[in-house]
Amino acid sequence: MNATSLKHFKVSRARHPDGWFLRERLLLAPSAFLRKAEKRTQEIRAAKSRVRLAWVTCVIPSYRINFLGRLMKQASFDLDLYHGQGKEGKTVTSAGDQLEGTSIPVRNLYWPTRRPRIMWQRGVWRVVRDGYDVVVINENVHNMSNWLLFLGKYIFDYRIVLVGYGYRPQLGSGLHARLRDRLRGMVLRRADSIVTYTDMGREAVCAMGISPDRVFVYGNTLDVDELLETKRRLNQTRVRAPAPSPRLRVAYLGRLVPVKRVDLLIDALSTLKDPDQVSCDIIGDGIERASLEEKTASLPQVHFHGALYDPEEIAQVLMKADVLVLPGRVGLTVIHAFCLGIPVLTIGSGVEQSPEFAYLEHGRDSVVLGRPNAHELGEAIERLANDRALLWRLKLRSRRKAQRFRMDRMVSEFTRAVDAAMT
Repeated sequence: MNATSLKHFKVSRARHPDGWFLRERLLLAPSAFLRKAEKRTQEIRAAKSRVRLAWVTCVIPSYRINFLGRLMKQASFDLDLYHGQGKEGKTVTSAGDQLEGTSIPVRNLYWPTRRPRIMWQRGVWRVVRDGYDVVVINENVHNMSNWLLFLGKYIFDYRIVLVGYGYRPQLGSGLHARLRDRLRGMVLRRADSIVTYTDMGREAVCAMGISPDRVFVYGNTLDVDELLETKRRLNQTRVRAPAPSPRLRVAYLGRLVPVKRVDLLIDALSTLKDPDQVSCDIIGDGIERASLEEKTASLPQVHFHGALYDPEEIAQVLMKADVLVLPGRVGLTVIHAFCLGIPVLTIGSGVEQSPEFAYLEHGRDSVVLGRPNAHELGEAIERLANDRALLWRLKLRSRRKAQRFRMDRMVSEFTRAVDAAMT
């Protein structure tokens, strides 16, 4: 490469700490550059008496704060969290600033596609060179930063813990799907340990020939103790229990984005023979809110509460509900339902479901429909409105299930995964 062509790579390190700067240095003096970085890594490790762990994630949602706080208090390692900001209206917002002292911001750059998928996280080069013993990353093959972190594993001798579903929903069988599955297999096999959300994910990973000793299930959940305490506190402040309502009180909790299929809930309410038989509270915000509010102009029984993050504010709305309707991806909202004793009405196929769907048991704590159809969803809502005995049984079993999803397991299994990666 001559001096003229080198000018195209002369970019300031301050402006681009992990972009063209990396390429320039590696092209000009790879061995010297790597020796210097490796020496820095060894010096940092020698100065520390505890294991240092970096967790690189897209965003830190508010529901992860309690888990991360417990992890920092109970674990035998030092944890730094690298995270970016979400995309307004399309992803959850980051609450990483609530973890002062351990939260290190990076800049998320997104692919120019309809779905907000991260292409690169500017700033992760610091993770590679700062002497961490373990690096935790999410199971995302579309994030090019993860590939850099995997490359660094072989140069700077740190361990990789991979966190994710352990499987991907079957959204097609074309070239894109086959390429994605091949890349997923590559990263899963090269991780030192793997943490999956549910047993289903662990089974999928082990089916790829990966040793079960490297795979841990931490049971993705919310802070059940906090939710139950919030419920107890609100019950104590009530003067008396609310009188039974002749209406079926339906609620929705989650983002207002296409994958959640809230439009299907609105369409189902429009099919009811007696619309006054049901009221609906919608908690959440997102890019579909304006269109959903427009669709409900003729449905005065539907109320939008916007985004609520305080557990007490959420509980005040949900404790009045009879059933939580989640027509699309259910997510951790099912944990809210268990803690507050609310059955879930959802759809099992034809929508992109999340791992937490496996927590539901049709006919015991939930009603799971076979396909996304507004008329069938409306009929299920009417059935619950007319069969209060069935509704009561579902509520009782849902309430009993909450203790199975305590956060203690999440902390202990994650810690075991880190220990396994280090051995």
